[in-house]
Amino acid sequence: MLESRIILPDMVQLEQDYELTGPLRQTLQLWSPHRGEIITVRDATLQDFRARIAELSIERARIHIVERGDMPVITDRKFQRPEREIILHQALPEKERMEWIIQKATELGVRAIIPFKSKRSVSLEERDRKQKKALCWPRVALRAAKQCRRPDIPQVFPFCTFQESLHMARQSGVRILLWEKQGHGPALADFLGQTYGDRKISIMVGPEGGFTEDEVDLARQEGFEPIHLGPRILRTETASLVIISIIQFVFGDLR
Repeated sequence: MLESRIILPDMVQLEQDYELTGPLRQTLQLWSPHRGEIITVRDATLQDFRARIAELSIERARIHIVERGDMPVITDRKFQRPEREIILHQALPEKERMEWIIQKATELGVRAIIPFKSKRSVSLEERDRKQKKALCWPRVALRAAKQCRRPDIPQVFPFCTFQESLHMARQSGVRILLWEKQGHGPALADFLGQTYGDRKISIMVGPEGGFTEDEVDLARQEGFEPIHLGPRILRTETASLVIISIIQFVFGDLR
């Protein structure tokens, strides 16, 4: 997965300058940097800092540390494991809701976003008939990452099929498929109590019409657990942000 975090090799001191060359300078380029901009960097102790880009050239950059981040990297409070990686598999919604989902999911800390076509969702051709907005998705994530002071940029994968999206979750220890049919799977609260030891979590959210029975069966074969969020039927963008928020509250950096 794309690594966009700028991690300095030493402990960082406030009001000090640090030079970025080689791989660190290449990583900085992912942020479309400009001189005078404030960025978030991380030091060897995994503490975040805010730094101003003082000098910028093709081969090197010089940053000046201006303040300490609000809190250190959160580890699992029970097992002291590294922060969780949340991967959002999102069925493509209509109109501009995908851009809104990418923006808000970035603010909530997801590690990657995988847009896919399900049987009841629109296709990319239908969505982009008037304007090809899929090309802007990485820029939406970049702007949101800068706005919320993230140390990394979530990767937005190219639009893919339902089966391809399932296969991309094979490295995740926890795989959740949101399904509105109660009685066909556990409630989210019951399921999360069994997942403390897993670092990577894939969440699959369907379109407005929901997943078909065949799609749910295929997802089960790939290790996904159908989960419901209660008695209300949520819009796809609402469901995505609700489950991300809950997981971040239970395992992540929402307090």
